[in-house]
Amino acid sequence: MGKYYFELIRNADIVLITLNFGLAAVILIYAAIDKWSEGIRYRHLRHIISGLQTLAFKDDNSLINGCTLIMRKSTPFEFSDILKRQSKIPSGKFSSQLMECINDSGKIPGIERTAKKSMLKWRRIEAIVMLGYLNSANALGILEQSLSSKDSDISYFSLISLGHIKNAESAKILLAAVKNRTFAGSKIASILEHFPPVIVEILIKGAEGQDESLRVWSIKLISRFKPKQYANKISVFTDDASPDIRASACECLGEIGEESTKEAVKKCLKDNIWYVRMHATRALESILGPGSISDIAPLLKDDHWFVRENVKDIMVKHFSQARPFIEKFLGETDEDVKRDCVEIMDNAMKYHKAGA
Repeated sequence: MGKYYFELIRNADIVLITLNFGLAAVILIYAAIDKWSEGIRYRHLRHIISGLQTLAFKDDNSLINGCTLIMRKSTPFEFSDILKRQSKIPSGKFSSQLMECINDSGKIPGIERTAKKSMLKWRRIEAIVMLGYLNSANALGILEQSLSSKDSDISYFSLISLGHIKNAESAKILLAAVKNRTFAGSKIASILEHFPPVIVEILIKGAEGQDESLRVWSIKLISRFKPKQYANKISVFTDDASPDIRASACECLGEIGEESTKEAVKKCLKDNIWYVRMHATRALESILGPGSISDIAPLLKDDHWFVRENVKDIMVKHFSQARPFIEKFLGETDEDVKRDCVEIMDNAMKYHKAGA
């Protein structure tokens, strides 16, 4: 019986060892084939880039015809490598015609199909990224659909791709993602702030909507563009029921710096929410500079530490205008305010001595 089990175990070991050797051989063969195919792809890509570099110096007709011919002989996913290596192709008139060549190649529908429904996740993502560069006719619809994918990678790269398109329609899709909580508002705002000012009209509509998160981020984004023509329209939001909207409106008006909005900001100095008051002090100083001190100085007695610290910084910056208020506060009985006044004077000496 013992000999029987020994033979059984030995035979099992031989089978396992044979399988291991077979698996190792398969891995080595796969690695060799993969390296070989990668080498072919690289050489083909280098040949394409070389051809495009040569075409960059041809006349218009030769350039367009030659470029289109090269693109038709390329696979759709070689376009991705070409786009990544645009810096190797001389700039000038050719850089704008490269996209035209790709669009005329007849390969765009294949890329769109892959981006829409490929079962190979990373091949699909590669196609999604390409759509952001190509901005084909169907790109926005496909990217809007993939943005809501349950796969976080697909959704993320759709977001990045939409950020490359930078037009009013892609901005609308991205703002809808804020409303739908697809991504954090800060993430989408960081993309939209690089869009052209044409999106301000869309942001204004977002600020007038019902969704509070969308309204807040719309106002924050408007401040990046500093549109003076919308300053009075934005000042209306300082009366909003939401303190987040009121604070964002103050912040936006401070960035715009339009003096006609000063009364709307002054009103927020008396807001019952501390961070609205804090943003109002900053905004008024941005709008009026030293002229803001008479309205801001009383908030040195504010109940909230952050507001007081903000006021102190402003009074240090405009110490000459703040001096009469400091002298008055020093004569009062509030020890905390006296201490803050001494700190303001000390910091003002350092600030102005440093030539700030």
